[in-house]
Amino acid sequence: MKYILTLLLYSIGMAGLLQAQETDSTKQSLLEITGYVKQMQSVSIATTPYTTAVDGLIHNRLNFQFFPNNKHFRINSSVRTRVFYGQTITNNPSFETSIEQGNQLYFDLSHNWLSQENVLINTNIDRLYTEITLNKLEFTIGRQRINWGFTSLWNPNDLFNNYDYTDFDYEERQGVDAIKATVYTGAVSKLEAVLEINEDWSSTTAAILYRWNAGSFDLQMLTGKYRDQWTIGGGWSGYLGNLGWKGEANTFVNWPERNEKLLNLSTEFNYYFNNGLLTQLGYLYTESGVNHAGQGQLLGYNINPIQLFPFRHSLWTGFQYSFTPLLSAQSSLIWSPLDFDQFFISNQINYQLARDWDLDFVSQLYLQSDHPIILNNNNFGYYLRIKYNL
Repeated sequence: MKYILTLLLYSIGMAGLLQAQETDSTKQSLLEITGYVKQMQSVSIATTPYTTAVDGLIHNRLNFQFFPNNKHFRINSSVRTRVFYGQTITNNPSFETSIEQGNQLYFDLSHNWLSQENVLINTNIDRLYTEITLNKLEFTIGRQRINWGFTSLWNPNDLFNNYDYTDFDYEERQGVDAIKATVYTGAVSKLEAVLEINEDWSSTTAAILYRWNAGSFDLQMLTGKYRDQWTIGGGWSGYLGNLGWKGEANTFVNWPERNEKLLNLSTEFNYYFNNGLLTQLGYLYTESGVNHAGQGQLLGYNINPIQLFPFRHSLWTGFQYSFTPLLSAQSSLIWSPLDFDQFFISNQINYQLARDWDLDFVSQLYLQSDHPIILNNNNFGYYLRIKYNL
């Protein structure tokens, strides 16, 4: 793995020498480099038993786009390096393993440079793909982000890159090692086929999607296999007058037996007021979820296309508002109605300090209640993050 990273960084360094050069025909840089550096300080509090942890994270991302003197060909790569430090690493013996598991794909492009009692440095190449365009046909080969979802929090249609929305510090989301072919059949329609690269057919995801437009709505249908499950589904996104409406649904069938079925359904409405306030209301039904609080937990839940959430029914509402061009805020609440009600509350304030500098304050609260007033088994997280865009 060290040799792979060394070779990649050496190649990037050599390509950097070409950044200032321009092609004679297009006057376009051969290499474009973007990215950011973030530093986040966090405080986590658990009430049962009462514990606190103070942690820090330095997060660097570099994006490379290489344009040879050929309009049909492009290479993209993104390298993500994180420096974790603080009490959580010391208190959690499996912290290093959890970071590695989060990076696991077919090709091992992740490496821990340093792992000590309270410090972990990890580098992960989460994008590395070639894009070939031939008129209306496009091929993408390698580690890429494949986003088939419409809704904001839960995406039943997103078979390849379902993500944990509570991880607000990873806006780009994880990629997948895959081969994708796209045919643009019209101005707003396309047919897309994706084959994940995996060890064997039973653990491979392969699917076909068709997306088109009808009136004020974008529509899609998809079918294929998610590992050993046959699946079919669809989604929509559009407007009913001034009211936005999105939704997705997928049915999974355990094949070849095909005697077990599972349904995931996510839908949401959004409305913009004249003052710029965005309001959202959504619902999730995931048949694999539980109906009793003692059978599932929200913290540490491993999200995938079949298991989108630990609880069968969930309602959520969200608000976003910009006070000034530099200051904005957003808030969301998820409620899972069980015998012990589960709540997830997230609040975020964003302030642009300067042209390339941003400051964010985020709070995340996990609450469980067996009474309208009494709360127990609670966890609180508070994060202060500063970001510089390269």
